[in-house]
Amino acid sequence: MTPSFCMKCGKPLEIRSLGGADRLACTGEGCDFVHWGNYSIGVGALVVREGKVLLVRRAIQPGLGNWTNPGGYIEQHEPIEETIVREVYEESGIRASVSRIVALRDQPRDIHNVYIGFLMDYVDGGAGS
Repeated sequence: MTPSFCMKCGKPLEIRSLGGADRLACTGEGCDFVHWGNYSIGVGALVVREGKVLLVRRAIQPGLGNWTNPGGYIEQHEPIEETIVREVYEESGIRASVSRIVALRDQPRDIHNVYIGFLMDYVDGGAGS
C-alpha cells in the first residue's frame, strides 16, 4: 500500500525528485517527511550440529506443517544478528551463534523483500541436548 498522507503531520504527500528518484514527500510547511519506500527484511538459519542441519515445522501459513529452516522478520529496532538468534530460539528452543552470511535474496517489488541466510553454530538446547 502506498501512503497518501504524511505520517508526521497528516498533510498530503506529493511526488518530488529526491536523491535521484521520485519520492513521496510531505506538502506541509516545515515538515521534512519523505516516504523512502516499503521494505521487508527476513532472515533464515542453517544451524549445523554434528553434520546435520536443523529443520522446524511451520506453525502458520504459508506452508503450515511443512519443514523449513528457522527464520523470520526483523523487528524495527533490532540488529539483524540478534533477530536470527531470537528466531532460532523461539522456533526450536536451541541457542545458536552466527558464523557468517551464506545467502542473500533480493526481490524488488511493491514491498521490497530482502532475505539473509546465516550459517550458525549450535550452542545448546533442544531435545537430546
